[in-house]
Amino acid sequence: MGDQPDMLANYLDYTGSCWDSYTQGQKVRMRSSIDAYREEIKNNIAACNAQPAPGNDAGVTSIILPPPGPCSGAFTPQVTFKNYGSSTLTSANIIARIDDVVVYTEPWTGGLAPNGSATITLANPLTVSVGSHIVAISTQSPNSGSDANIYNDADYRSIAYTAAHLINPLNGATNIPVTSALTWAATAGATGYKLKGGTTPGGTDILNNFDVGNVTVYNPPGNFPYNTTIYVKITPYNANGDAMGCPEESFVTEMDPAVLPTLVSLTSTTIRIKYHNPIAPATATAANLPIWGDETGLRAGTYTVSLDTVTFVATTLFGSGN
Repeated sequence: MGDQPDMLANYLDYTGSCWDSYTQGQKVRMRSSIDAYREEIKNNIAACNAQPAPGNDAGVTSIILPPPGPCSGAFTPQVTFKNYGSSTLTSANIIARIDDVVVYTEPWTGGLAPNGSATITLANPLTVSVGSHIVAISTQSPNSGSDANIYNDADYRSIAYTAAHLINPLNGATNIPVTSALTWAATAGATGYKLKGGTTPGGTDILNNFDVGNVTVYNPPGNFPYNTTIYVKITPYNANGDAMGCPEESFVTEMDPAVLPTLVSLTSTTIRIKYHNPIAPATATAANLPIWGDETGLRAGTYTVSLDTVTFVATTLFGSGN
């Protein structure tokens, strides 16, 4: 959570002179002990009134985090906060942090009596990326003033997000075999997946919202086309319907081995290469069709084109093993 303020007011820190607060873990253990062994002191009015409450003091007591959206990573926390002060709480800021970074501030107004609690659902959702994260929600500026005790302001929860995304092939991968199957990461709560696939963004010429069931591997009945960008969208679903906002991913398939360049002939001065597709003479240059001759790098020479065959004549002889 980063470098937090030192708890100088903590009862277990004996370096100060005003010990009036505890960590959340200390409070849980003390309350458990009191409930088990000293329940009678909870009704001791003199003891409860021994430490007067400050005027303005609010803090979050609990957070409920629903699962993130299966494709968006969005979730809307429910927050319970308490008025620890002696004055009626009429306003406060609710601050949300993800991994110690402030991502959202929501102003609250109302009329919360001393020792009263309120539960709200944040007006806007928070969003996390794939992985594990720490969510912290705290109060700030009760009644537009300073908070008498900053150590009871926040509560923390961990959250993990797994989205349905390609594992094999990976998004952006190239030279993928046309016989490849599609494999993706499972999404919590999903009871099945629908696949879209095409050769254009948003296309469905390969798969049109095909329901593959509750599996994470699918082998298309036919091969993918050679040397083509394949666009894939994976949509988890369950009894509540299809997930919304799922991203489209893509990969590029391998070249067709039948149309790869073929060496026709090779002499000490001349190379002839067949490309199986017509070649414009203007493109037959060292920049587009470089010929490497030896350890010195590109070999100088001239190019001529006849349909799909390029002939290169070197200005210096090729040596043995070039």
